[in-house]
Amino acid sequence: MVVMKNISQTNEYISMDCYKEGREENHFFITINAETNELVENTLSEMNMYVYHAIAKVLELKELGALPKEALSVWY
Repeated sequence: MVVMKNISQTNEYISMDCYKEGREENHFFITINAETNELVENTLSEMNMYVYHAIAKVLELKELGALPKEALSVWY
């Protein structure tokens, strides 16, 4: 599970705070290019399932219209 908070979009970028398993101590921040959907910034030292799921969820929500301030992605 990854919780995404403070989701914001400018003309160029979508950025958000992400929390692995919903825990504050597992925080990371990502920025995505809103036009190309490419990852621009990732404060984690690696790409992992949390980053991939956060990106996939926010891009899915973007396609549906307006982005919410918070979102959740759960998988098993």
